[in-house]
Amino acid sequence: MLFVSIIRAFMFAGQSFWRNFWLSVVTITIITLTLLSVNSLVILNVIGDRSINILKDRIDVSVYFKPEVTEAQAREVRTFLSSLAQVNQLEYISQQDALEQFKQAHINDSDIITSLAELDENPLGATLRVTANELGDYPEILSILDGSQYNEFILEKNFNNHQEFIARINKLSGNIQLLGLVAIILFMFIATLIVFNTIRVAIYTQRDAVRVMRLVGAPNWLIRSPFLIESFLYGLIALGITIAIIYPLLRTIQPHLSTFLLLVDFNIIDHFNSNFLIIFGTQLLGIILLAGFSSSIALRRYLKV
Repeated sequence: MLFVSIIRAFMFAGQSFWRNFWLSVVTITIITLTLLSVNSLVILNVIGDRSINILKDRIDVSVYFKPEVTEAQAREVRTFLSSLAQVNQLEYISQQDALEQFKQAHINDSDIITSLAELDENPLGATLRVTANELGDYPEILSILDGSQYNEFILEKNFNNHQEFIARINKLSGNIQLLGLVAIILFMFIATLIVFNTIRVAIYTQRDAVRVMRLVGAPNWLIRSPFLIESFLYGLIALGITIAIIYPLLRTIQPHLSTFLLLVDFNIIDHFNSNFLIIFGTQLLGIILLAGFSSSIALRRYLKV
């Protein structure tokens, strides 16, 4: 008997779906737009997080010593910095190596090369390249270094430009997430209203059948279930359409990620594949909640069951 009731509920939902076909299409379209907004935000977050991680791996702080600082003094500073928990890696560049690198960087500038040749001594000091564990560790490392006895050895530190760049990236990422959340909330609100009105129309078109079910003493769950199934069907179709759109979109943007963002070792399609159940399972759960919430309101208000 229960199995027969469930079959009837699905048949009832299918009839209602096709009877209000164009309204069903509008409902599916709005839910699809909502899911596309959600997945766009997921894509942007994945790319942003990966970019930040790559940026973290490539950013370092160069500490330039004064030319008169001896190699022993520079190595003493290196030993001091290596003892800090915030420091991940240190690279020491001697005065001579720094001069050779400078010459290579300006090999096509004859004026600079000529000027260097006329000098009696090396105008450059040694350099320490410091790589921190986290981006947020750099200010702390520099603060410790500024307050140490070794600060008098240092001519310049070049973290300020990096810090500004990091701040811009974080701000851009935050703005994108904010706009994405606003879009998601807007589409969710619209989707809730659309599902609500769709179910209300379905209730109206099926009012005679509902009245008969109530007269014969059908339980509330049996009266509610076709409309809940119908609203869930909208969401399930919308999720399928969304997946069918998202994967071609991922294949389109993948070459651009590799070319312009230097994410050669990162495949966003593989990321979605490995997290398929988490990403789309969560969205399916959201669809169930949205369908249940909208349908329950419509049923409670117009059926009083």
